[in-house]
Amino acid sequence: MKKLLLGLFLFIITCSAGFAVLPPFYQSTREIKDLLSDKRLAEKLGSGQMILEVNRTEKGYLIITPKKRLEIDVHYHFSKFTVGPSQYEFYFHEPVPVEY
Repeated sequence: MKKLLLGLFLFIITCSAGFAVLPPFYQSTREIKDLLSDKRLAEKLGSGQMILEVNRTEKGYLIITPKKRLEIDVHYHFSKFTVGPSQYEFYFHEPVPVEY
């Protein structure tokens, strides 16, 4: 009986961890909000820049302003025992001037 209860408990714990992440819409919304409120974004682009586009890339995001393009990589910290939204960290590249 103890083995059955222990097995059931472990099954529930492992299954619930797989369903604990946010759906893609809410995860990406959370990432974009965090990215736009990150102080490093303003430092890299300058306060005189208007953001024209925020594009999702393979590695993270691409921010486009009238004068600059800025790539931001998103590194996810995966843990099979973490419940809740995925944890991540932004890595900012140096801005590149936009060429027309």
